[in-house]
Amino acid sequence: MNLFFLMLEPLIYIGGGLLLYYKRDLSILYLPALFFASTAIVPTLPAIVEYFFFSSFIGFLIYKNPFFFSKNIFASLLFLLHILLIPGSSDLVLIRPSLFSVMWMLLLVPLAMTIIEKHTRMAVFKELSHSSIIILSIFIINVIFSTLFNYSPYEMYGISSGILYGELINTDFNILAVATFVAFLLLTYKINPLHLLITLTSLLMIGLSMRRSVMGVCILAFIFVLLILLMRRQTKQVIVFSTLIIFVGVCVGIFTDFSSIFQERFQQRNLGERELAGEARFAEYAILYKDAFIHHDFNPWIGYELLNSSGNYGKGIFGDRSLHGDITNIIHSTGVIGLMLYLLMVGKCFLEAIKYSRLNTDRLIILFCLFTFIIFTVTGRYVQVSYMTLLFSLLCMPMGKIRRPSENLKTS
Repeated sequence: MNLFFLMLEPLIYIGGGLLLYYKRDLSILYLPALFFASTAIVPTLPAIVEYFFFSSFIGFLIYKNPFFFSKNIFASLLFLLHILLIPGSSDLVLIRPSLFSVMWMLLLVPLAMTIIEKHTRMAVFKELSHSSIIILSIFIINVIFSTLFNYSPYEMYGISSGILYGELINTDFNILAVATFVAFLLLTYKINPLHLLITLTSLLMIGLSMRRSVMGVCILAFIFVLLILLMRRQTKQVIVFSTLIIFVGVCVGIFTDFSSIFQERFQQRNLGERELAGEARFAEYAILYKDAFIHHDFNPWIGYELLNSSGNYGKGIFGDRSLHGDITNIIHSTGVIGLMLYLLMVGKCFLEAIKYSRLNTDRLIILFCLFTFIIFTVTGRYVQVSYMTLLFSLLCMPMGKIRRPSENLKTS
């Protein structure tokens, strides 16, 4: 497995530098792929190298777009709030990875809005689709290496044999659902056999992960792509896409062990008997209300402490379990003020995208992003900078300029 890590780690830094040089500010659309790659490895370099690299990358984008903060002032204010609350943190080393992720995300949201508005939609989609294919490719290669070397340090949901996912666990999978949608959307312009193989292989591997929310959004992605084709009156492509998926599904079910492995993992996670509404994440809201307003364990306006919920809510009722939902996490971390700024930041992005939308495809993309955002807000979590950057870049795509008559989508 070390071979995979040693191959991928230098590619993150070399590839990132080349992207900055050749793509300039459009390199922001490849940051989700670079972030995702960094989560898939055990780095050999000190953590400070990664923090410095990504901070410098974002710093270059800010240098090229110095007034980016005005595009979404709420993100900028939330960034400042995090800075003000840092001195109140009891363990900066513990929260450092999450803190960097959140701070980067709060800078990248208004940066994405600013940069995308400067380019044509087709140019934005071209780079975004390439980034998504890279993400899915990294995922597939990671699964292959992890399975071959039986590498599963976390044993997600008790999965310790068969198809394994290496360092990827839980919310690391969120970005794959958005990347799958972009990959499907790319296929509506031109059927590329390699891209099709990467997309379908990723879907099968995601299907065995037992990540319900990610699997659900992937299905939603396919449905929305079919709706986009129907809106374009491309009925033949709808039939081709649907037939292809059914054919692949039947072949996989007949000629592979996918069905038996899926059933085994389904039973292992006990999904058939678990009631979603009864999960602890839905009890978190009442617990936080009591902590803030009845027991006065923390200030409801500015929260308890930045990104440090494990064992610090409900008087330890769930042990060291961290808060799962984004809303409860944000309230515990930055209070009601932080939650309001976060919702205003997100609302600003959606309103800007709606204002610039001109086509039915734009509206369906925005609707897909809305459903995805709601689902992953419930399941968590917003500290996944790779997922958040890809989602909001996709959401902001309608803000791009209408393409020039001579501009075509090149999928090579």
